[in-house]
Amino acid sequence: MKRLIVTKFSSQYFNLERHSIDWDEKSPDKIKIEIANRLIQIFEWIDFENNWLMVVSSGAVALGRFLNGNLKENSIIRNAIYASLWQPVLMEIWKVVFNRFGLNVWQILIDYTHENDKSQIDHLEKLLFSLINNKIVPIINFNDSMSGIELRNLSRFVDNDKTSEFIVNLLKDIFKNLEIIGIIYSDRPLQTLDKNGNLNWVIHKIVVEDEEYKNYILSICNWKSWCWTGWMKSKVETAWRLVEDGKASKIVITWPQNINEILNWENDNITLFSK
Repeated sequence: MKRLIVTKFSSQYFNLERHSIDWDEKSPDKIKIEIANRLIQIFEWIDFENNWLMVVSSGAVALGRFLNGNLKENSIIRNAIYASLWQPVLMEIWKVVFNRFGLNVWQILIDYTHENDKSQIDHLEKLLFSLINNKIVPIINFNDSMSGIELRNLSRFVDNDKTSEFIVNLLKDIFKNLEIIGIIYSDRPLQTLDKNGNLNWVIHKIVVEDEEYKNYILSICNWKSWCWTGWMKSKVETAWRLVEDGKASKIVITWPQNINEILNWENDNITLFSK
């Protein structure tokens, strides 16, 4: 039975200073090859006939921070510049990754206007249906390169966790009988805190049903979870809602590792949300 796997890659995956790599030169070509090779390892050995893929990818702004340094403009304008410069490079990386498996990619940029515009939602649903049925991998990102006015008026899509949630909701409307699994790649799964507030044990399985338990889980999502915009709390809230509402059968939060290793569900380095 076919299933749809929606993978979401956080910005820190493309924050090159966090990788243990000796960057002699900040060469875009070198960067593309290194990141693409790491991503290829994540998607190796997937049965692409029975597992359709979609990617929600942050990263353009993170690449810009590393390669262009801190520009003098305010944060909104600076991030828009980074996104404009490096979004094409990010797409080239994803093209290299999926070309390796004989698949093509298609870029889709989401902004806050998609939320309440029925014509845009209809168009997006038709586009996603066509791409997935033709084995073209959609690469979706929040459009950080918009004007400052638009960026200041964001409502829903404050980060790509919310973008992922919006997309999965659309996918469930399109493919009603298809199982949807979400994988949120961060720098770690969800962990408890010890008495000193330091990260401790991985929480392996979360059954989405108990509101009191949900509040406990959210209480340990603080800055030490380290997940950039929204921190771990944003990822946990997204995962909980999608499973609770029946939009996805399972959601996983984990660090980058091969998808097949995740889908055995016994992996020690994942946090699995399910009913």
